[in-house]
Amino acid sequence: MNILLMLPLRPKGSKNIFYGPDLGLGYLASALRKNLGAEINISMFINRLDLTDDEFGTYLVKGRFDVVAIKFFSTNVSSAARTISQVRKFLPEAKIVIGGPQPTGDPFEILNYISADYAFREESELGFPIFIERLIAHKTNEFGEDVLRDVPGLIWRKGESIICNPPKVVEDLDSLVMPAWDLMDPRDFPFQRDYTFAMNYPMAPFITSRGCPFKCTFCSVGAIKFRERSIANVIEELKVLHEKFGVREFNMIDNCCGYRVEYMINFCKALIDSGLNVPWNGSGGTKVTSITSEMLYWMKKSGCNKIWVGIESGSPRILKKIKKGITLEQVEEKVILANKAKVDVNGFFMLGIPGEMREDVRKTMDFSKRINLQGAIFNIFVPVPGTELYEELKREGKLENLNFDELDQKYYKNNFTECTPEELVRLRVKAYWSFHLRPKIIFGRMRFLAGLLVNPEKLYFWIKYVMWNFFLNGRLW
Repeated sequence: MNILLMLPLRPKGSKNIFYGPDLGLGYLASALRKNLGAEINISMFINRLDLTDDEFGTYLVKGRFDVVAIKFFSTNVSSAARTISQVRKFLPEAKIVIGGPQPTGDPFEILNYISADYAFREESELGFPIFIERLIAHKTNEFGEDVLRDVPGLIWRKGESIICNPPKVVEDLDSLVMPAWDLMDPRDFPFQRDYTFAMNYPMAPFITSRGCPFKCTFCSVGAIKFRERSIANVIEELKVLHEKFGVREFNMIDNCCGYRVEYMINFCKALIDSGLNVPWNGSGGTKVTSITSEMLYWMKKSGCNKIWVGIESGSPRILKKIKKGITLEQVEEKVILANKAKVDVNGFFMLGIPGEMREDVRKTMDFSKRINLQGAIFNIFVPVPGTELYEELKREGKLENLNFDELDQKYYKNNFTECTPEELVRLRVKAYWSFHLRPKIIFGRMRFLAGLLVNPEKLYFWIKYVMWNFFLNGRLW
């Protein structure tokens, strides 16, 4: 059986250069190989996705895929629909399966507006191999209810009804085979977005955990149980990435990097003992309350250059509303600790949280500049299915005309605050530039760019990145 794992097509001419390895699909490919072996042949299509429909059709026909599995987010629902329509056109007999954040967040409705045959929610490493095994065994176009009803996480149609089987997570993350890196070689992705925060190429993402123990109302990850890999298991993968694929920098993208201080310290010590001597960053987001001087010391010693913290707002009232579980005083204290340890700390901020007032926005902008961050990203709140705020806004009738294609965190027409949607977009741009055009930040960027003179690959990336943002993409960062 030929199986294609992919992300949705992107519009031709979109000029979007940010492709990168996808850990979710990589783990899924390894789970299929582990369970089904020679019975399947897996292809992965996650790079250079801006094909025309005819080019994609040629690719599909050549691959003769029996199953096409597509992972997508709320922001590319229409792209997923377009991709599915082309699969139907060129491979009418193929089974189409969808998964990812959007099906996970909207499981009871997803098959009503996406014409896939089946869907999966949450983690699929346990359920998807069972589904494929039964598909191989039956070799029929339609399964009976007895075949479908006990597949973990499967979403399927029963007459006019949508059935959502209970999901099941992988309790022991070490039982998973590391992602199928041979299908997504880091050297094939020279223009990942993460390179804007790194100094070396090639770079590869990795995780030490899944899920999140916190319950922020704007995020859906808190609904997934928190689990950790063993440190030895993580180090083994990093060695493979460095020795076999030539990776020269790692990027920890856990949803909650360093949640357990003891774990992070022991990871750093093990990384030092491994002799890899490869720098790394923590861009997934470090919980402010987890940061300690000792943890920062070992992070720096093991090669960590940067961490990101989710601050979101400079308004205590808003922080309480979104159940962030931090205080502004804690943020200030931890940023000081990171600066002392010479670990660059960058902040995530969000404007347009429901109920926010102009005064709250001003407080966020002021706070971002008051603390000594080395960088900041400002986004507009978008309602993501599967989150507490999404359900709240839905109950209030504020999402009746929601268009998933418009959930752009920079330009979304957010009307949940005192500000108008247009005003909020202007405030986001103002927040970004008022932060980054300060002398302290400009001098820091100049030092960074000076370091690129001895790194041709990185310099080339930055030239292309700047051209894309200011000339090709036609919109501010």
